[in-house]
Amino acid sequence: GTVNEVANGILSSNNPQSIILGIVTAGTADAFSFSLGIAEDHNVINSFLTGRSSTLIDVGVVRCYNRGQSVERFFLNEASIGLAAEIVDSWKSLPTRFGKGVNLALRTATGYKVLSIHRNKKVKLQIGDEVESISMCAVMVSNGQYCADRMLIAPHASLNDGLLNAIVVGDVTRFDLLKIRPTLYKGSHVKHPMIREKKATNVTIESDERLFVEADG
Repeated sequence: GTVNEVANGILSSNNPQSIILGIVTAGTADAFSFSLGIAEDHNVINSFLTGRSSTLIDVGVVRCYNRGQSVERFFLNEASIGLAAEIVDSWKSLPTRFGKGVNLALRTATGYKVLSIHRNKKVKLQIGDEVESISMCAVMVSNGQYCADRMLIAPHASLNDGLLNAIVVGDVTRFDLLKIRPTLYKGSHVKHPMIREKKATNVTIESDERLFVEADG
C-alpha cells in the first residue's frame, strides 16, 4: 500500500500550504511511485528527493461508516469499493517476509480466490452531479494512474489536476473479469462497454449492503 511509502511529512516554514514528502519504496508493488513517474529507478528517486524542483499533488479523502462510527482516511493514490476492496482486505492475513516476487504471487492467488466468491452489489452512485442506481462489481476512485501490481487502472488520471478519476466496473461476470484482467496493465480496459471513466471532485456511494472500502491499500 502507498500509505507506508510516506516516510516523512514536514510543513514548510516558507509556505505553510506545502508539504515535503520523502517517498520510500516500502510497499509491495510501489504503485504510488509509478503514479509519480519515478518507478524503481533509484537514481531518479534520489534526484527527485534531493533536487530543488518540487511537485504539487492532490490529496483525496474517504468518509465512510464503520460499525456506526464515522471514519475519515486520506489517500494519495487511490480508494475503492467492491471487488477491489475485497481483494485488498484478503491480503491482511498474507505473510510479507518472502520478498516482492513471492508476495505478489500470493496476492494474485488470493485475488482469484476472492473473485470466485465475489457477488456484485447494488448501489446508488453519484459522480459529480450525475446520480444513478446500478449493480456494480467495483468502483475505483483514482488520484494516480497505477494501482496494485502496476495496473494502469486510471490511464487519464493526473495527480495535480484537482480532479479524481472514477473507474466504474458495472455488472460484469467473473468470466468477463478474467478476460478484462490482461487489459488492466495497458489501460485499454476503459474501452470495455461495461467500464466507464469519469472525472469529478466528489464521488458518493450508498448501499443497503455491507461494502468493503479501502484507501491506498
